[in-house]
Amino acid sequence: MSYIFDLDHTLVHRDNKGIHIRPYAKRILNYLYKNNFKVGIWSTGLDYYVKEVIQLLFKDRPLSIALARSDNYKNPRIIDLKTNKTYRFPVKDGMIVKKISFLLNHKDFKIHKNTILIDDLQDNICANLQNHIYPIYEWRKTMKQDKELLVLLHKIKKNYTIKKT
Repeated sequence: MSYIFDLDHTLVHRDNKGIHIRPYAKRILNYLYKNNFKVGIWSTGLDYYVKEVIQLLFKDRPLSIALARSDNYKNPRIIDLKTNKTYRFPVKDGMIVKKISFLLNHKDFKIHKNTILIDDLQDNICANLQNHIYPIYEWRKTMKQDKELLVLLHKIKKNYTIKKT
């Protein structure tokens, strides 16, 4: 099983004072790595920003996939931060729409069919195959009591325990 996370408003929130980590983000990531799940990032944030968040949240932990938006506003593309290869991608209202089918079918990725994309944007969620998404509420740093990732962690643990037995 693999989990690919969106960054903005899913794992972090950025404002003019810096990058703020969502409650329970480190806890869920620690659990996934401890139990040998594959973890990836797919953000429509610009590549330099995504690299900064990866350094903050993941440090030296491996990412199965690390995708961001290339710094090209006239021709938005997805960039694989591991290889620096860029890909054309569908755009809706000026924003790149994440489609898990791209990762499932593209020769450069061929991710496992048991991959789940965790994202707060409804457009990204609607654009994906049903068993491959987990919608999560948008988070901002002022939402100190947020427990969305804790709820997700409990669901992952429950599912993992069932599959182990």
